[in-house]
Amino acid sequence: MRILHVIESLEPGGAEKIVVHLANAFTAEGHEVHIAMTRRSGALCNQLAPGIGLHGPFASEGNSPAAVGALRRLLKLYDFDVVHLHNWSVLLGGVAAALGHRTRVVMTVHGPYIPYPPGLLPRIKKRLRNALEWLSGWRLDAVAGVSPAVVAYTREKLRGTPCPVSLLLNAVADQSGPCARQRSAAELNLVTAGRLATIKNFPLLIEAMALLRQRGVDARLVVLGEGEERESLQRRIEGLGLSDHVTLAGFQQQVGPWLRCADAFVCSSNYEGISLAILEAMSAGLPVVATAVGGNPDLISDGENGRLVPPGDADALATALEELASEPELRHRMGQNGRARYLRDYAPAPFLARHRILYGLEEDAPAS
Repeated sequence: MRILHVIESLEPGGAEKIVVHLANAFTAEGHEVHIAMTRRSGALCNQLAPGIGLHGPFASEGNSPAAVGALRRLLKLYDFDVVHLHNWSVLLGGVAAALGHRTRVVMTVHGPYIPYPPGLLPRIKKRLRNALEWLSGWRLDAVAGVSPAVVAYTREKLRGTPCPVSLLLNAVADQSGPCARQRSAAELNLVTAGRLATIKNFPLLIEAMALLRQRGVDARLVVLGEGEERESLQRRIEGLGLSDHVTLAGFQQQVGPWLRCADAFVCSSNYEGISLAILEAMSAGLPVVATAVGGNPDLISDGENGRLVPPGDADALATALEELASEPELRHRMGQNGRARYLRDYAPAPFLARHRILYGLEEDAPAS
């Protein structure tokens, strides 16, 4: 089978990691896999297996006619069996128009797109985009959402079209294993991961770390990720006297060693779809303290495999972390519960099986 993935870029991110994982897995099974990057390339290209075809980027920003034309030419050049579109794009219209009847077209929606700013022109653009996406829904063979909330959102966007929308849970590689560094029983070793961007709200987490220090909790935090807020975050860390307690470790190709040497994972985001970073932490057996936003409540059951706290509340975040610091047995129990949930719902094997069904390689098993 010849498969094409269409995505904006392969810069570090959740949807991008999923594309890399799918491309490598189906290449290993003997399929021919290509990836079209519509806007930018990215560091995750280095994680692709040999033999995967890379195309683009076709345009620097926006959904340009040049990008649509480049995709049309690519689709005519290769006789793809499956075109897998990732996230919303008005490029769907150009893609669907260029496809023959033999090609199966599927889409994964990883989360809602960023809200448009106020104003007449943005409203016109949004309505045009929604209209093109709705029209494309008549050509799509299947659409998958990565969480119940995303499925509901997508069904509303495609309402009235015959395209089925199903739930397809994400997956990550198992990050469990031995710790490579010595840990101190007197410290609470925390780790978080994500792009250093406003939506992740790392200033909130830094403020919670300052509160923990005031309460006498010996906590250490490592932040895995890179982004435009690095300098401002470093200034905040130094201003609060946390230089010895909070480390900006930058983007890491391998997060497993960092997770395995931590006591808990923290997510302070203003919004998350289905966080792959949280899933990786669960696979490593870590309890998770996360803000109750987006898809986080789908992953974290408060009191079972972690704690959910209100977004923007540094005191609540610090209190949840303080509880974990004082109760190592609770940390262990929550971590084991999280790992059990990962193995049941988010491990690679069932994830790939669901994609074989999505691609038409296998039939879905009847409900029992």
